[in-house]
Amino acid sequence: MKVWKIIKPEDIKNYLSDLQVQALRKNSDPLNAIATDITALTRSEVASYESNVLPQNPALIPPELMSSACHLIIEALQSRIPTLQLSKDQVRNAENARKQLRRVAKGEVKITPPSPPWVLRRVSKSPEAENLTLIKKPYADYENRKKILLPRKASARNGATPQC
Repeated sequence: MKVWKIIKPEDIKNYLSDLQVQALRKNSDPLNAIATDITALTRSEVASYESNVLPQNPALIPPELMSSACHLIIEALQSRIPTLQLSKDQVRNAENARKQLRRVAKGEVKITPPSPPWVLRRVSKSPEAENLTLIKKPYADYENRKKILLPRKASARNGATPQC
């Protein structure tokens, strides 16, 4: 079963030549900030199609879009680190990644649904409690969501900035 993933620096470096990896190491490393931005962009495109459901973790993206996200990160890195010097193939891959994200937003590409969503719930009923204990509880309607793929509310999609 495919699961949603967090983009790691190793994932991006798999798409770079040895010279590009060296150039990345020599500069102040903007990789995490750019990966966070591209993750948010990817999730936004996934959320654009109303039947897609996003997990609560804002750092997760579907496995089908990992390579697309990596290609867009590499393109963005080049603007911060010009010595990366993208190849023609890398430029083409970034263009194809944007096309792929547009297709996902239109619902033309099916993505793997996230594993069962979890929400945090207060155990203590007292709002004055200093140490609120949170437990994981699956959505009561998860099975229905899975069957009919209800869209999530916009407010549920807008979470904190992902950390890579």
